[in-house]
Amino acid sequence: MRTVVHEVFGEVEFDPENDENWWESEVELDGRTVGVSLLFEGSAVDEGLLDRVAPYVTNLPELARTARAAIRADLDSEVSEVAEYVEHHLEEASVVDEVFGGTTPDTEEFVARLSLVRVGIHRVDDGTGYEAVLDYSIDPEATQYVLAVKFDGNEVTGLYTES
Repeated sequence: MRTVVHEVFGEVEFDPENDENWWESEVELDGRTVGVSLLFEGSAVDEGLLDRVAPYVTNLPELARTARAAIRADLDSEVSEVAEYVEHHLEEASVVDEVFGGTTPDTEEFVARLSLVRVGIHRVDDGTGYEAVLDYSIDPEATQYVLAVKFDGNEVTGLYTES
């Protein structure tokens, strides 16, 4: 095992022989704890790599604002991932009871209650760089599903539901 000490991530321990290394931590954003995970190839880890992906953490407030704007904009789409996420959860009486005290919210109220729960940073499929996925949930205790907003740098490149 090797350790790289980084100003944003702190101590990152990894196995240079392992193709997949997983590092996790937490950050505070708007008074809430948000999980941060980094999935990377062991041989690729150095301070330069951590410097390249650190903006996903240091710029998290701006990324979160951009993600929220993308979530709201998706509601106006003909085929809306956000609308499907909302509809799915409003059909679950236990979610409405647990999260909204039994009163069915409108879509705007539901979307306003979404909170950022995790930021995942990983290598893009073609291996050319790293991307971040911001996971939003109505309540991680009430549902396993999240709205995932994918970023390449500061640009939203996708929005989808994950479990």
